Amino acid sequence: MLKNSRIFKNFFYTKKMFALMWKNDKAYIIYMLSDILIYSCIPFINMYLIKISISMLETKAEIGLYVPVILGLLAANLAANCTHNFLNYKRDVHGSMISVILYKNIFVKTLDIDYERLLDKEIKERRELALGIINNSRFANLATSFHNIVSNIVILFGIVVILSQIDFWILMLVLLIVIINTLSIRYRQKYERSIHLDLTPAVRRNGYFMQIGSDFSFVKEIKTYLMDKQIIKRYIDLQNELRKGIDKSLSLSLAGYAIAYVMEAVLNGVVYVYLGYRVLVRYDLSIANFSLFLSAITNFNRSIQSIISAFVNISNDGQYLQDYFDFMDIQTVRDVEEASLPEISNHEMYSFTMENVSYRYPHKEDYALRNINLKIEAGEKLAIVGENGAGKSTLVLLLMRMIEPTEGRILLNGTDIRQYHIEEYRKLFSTVFQDFKLFSFTIQDNITSLEEPNLPLAVQVAENVGLEKKITSLRKGMDTYLDKLYDNEGVLLSGGEAQRLAIARALYKNAPIFVLDEPTAALDPKMEHEIYAKFREITEGKTTFYITHRMASTHFCDRIIVLKEGNIIETGSHKELIKEKGYYNELYQMQAQYYSETDEKE
Repeated sequence: MLKNSRIFKNFFYTKKMFALMWKNDKAYIIYMLSDILIYSCIPFINMYLIKISISMLETKAEIGLYVPVILGLLAANLAANCTHNFLNYKRDVHGSMISVILYKNIFVKTLDIDYERLLDKEIKERRELALGIINNSRFANLATSFHNIVSNIVILFGIVVILSQIDFWILMLVLLIVIINTLSIRYRQKYERSIHLDLTPAVRRNGYFMQIGSDFSFVKEIKTYLMDKQIIKRYIDLQNELRKGIDKSLSLSLAGYAIAYVMEAVLNGVVYVYLGYRVLVRYDLSIANFSLFLSAITNFNRSIQSIISAFVNISNDGQYLQDYFDFMDIQTVRDVEEASLPEISNHEMYSFTMENVSYRYPHKEDYALRNINLKIEAGEKLAIVGENGAGKSTLVLLLMRMIEPTEGRILLNGTDIRQYHIEEYRKLFSTVFQDFKLFSFTIQDNITSLEEPNLPLAVQVAENVGLEKKITSLRKGMDTYLDKLYDNEGVLLSGGEAQRLAIARALYKNAPIFVLDEPTAALDPKMEHEIYAKFREITEGKTTFYITHRMASTHFCDRIIVLKEGNIIETGSHKELIKEKGYYNELYQMQAQYYSETDEKE
């Protein structure tokens, strides 16, 4: 009962898929249904072509009658096959676009999923399974299976009418052989699904190794630290793991095909002997009808097997459809937001309050932040400092609603930030993340975030961060692509240049709130000083968060928040914290001593 329930559930997902296809490309369904009609006629044209030609030869019909009849049937066969191939071609063209739509849906869903959930291994594997409907051609297999079921049901009804003229037990023999073949197919596909699930983590790791081999930054690390032999060894080990899984799957297929060939040989032997007996001994069957019944039994066997095989395929591929729809049904912040959520008032100043905020990452026991109570005044420049792992970046992610508090709440101008639409809320922020990313688009695209460009402003912010010389040295200027993906004239930026471009993007957006997570880590001291001077000018009167390891960059901030092991242990201005001679002073003196020693050596 449970198995039948699962099969019908899989067919339910197939129904959802065809509804999706109809919504996105009605032509695909129309071409498929037209092809089913044409394809169903082809076996009967072939069967009666043989029967009529033999019958006319047996009765020694006149050549003037024989030729037009045979040519007419051959023309019908040619027209049907050409039409079938054309419709198949059109279906494949439209089917490829539906695969693009399915991938687009997965891509959009990935962007919608909450940031912290994307870090979850389970979500990553669910996405990998969802991609299986595209990567392994299962969408095409599904459509083909549906086509085979409907067309072969039509064929079957016609053949049953023909075969009703011979003994009933022959049909029973055909059905028995079909059932044996179907059971073997069902068994094989059940375990192929199991093998695929076991291999999913290995496939994901294989994708990571492919990324390592194509990412220039990885190649530099590998060459520098001579990691190539060990990485290749691990990749070979992974390939061996994948090979074992593929070998199991192919072995199952080989056994299934062997059973099918044996059963088909048994059926052919019985049918040839029986129909030959009727022709040679009982004399109640003409050679023309011998050929007709033989073709009909062969097509009956083929149609039954195609129907059941397609049924099993739909049931099996329905599980991958379920993977796709399960991933698409993952609830996100956007899904639960109501249209009635209030708009964010157009304030020039924004203040924050964190009330008893704690955060623990999924599947982690320890809290990254614990019981944070913090008031950030409108227009305040706040530095957040601490050692690695202190919780600085986590605090910023919470402020930006990349992650939600495990406990407590965050208020913007007195209102819980969860009361606002997430996209409207994030429009308030200009950010430079510590692990910022640039895109393989043009320099202008990266500065403007793909928005309609304000070219004078883009040029101005590029100049503000010291990129004007670099850009003017390029033949295509602001239209130069980053790396070589789109254009062989694309430029590879240095670490400092890339960071300046990320800063330019934040300056261009010029949002009311700035979040700067180690914004100058890759810059030399002179450029760092110039950038901070620009920041002070541009962020005048705006709420600004600086997350930094460099204590020297905190002097101009109104207040400094010192984090340690997820807790706020000190707050105050630079001078106040130095006078307290606490943890901040200890960190500052360590760095000041380092800079002093460096100056002496120079």
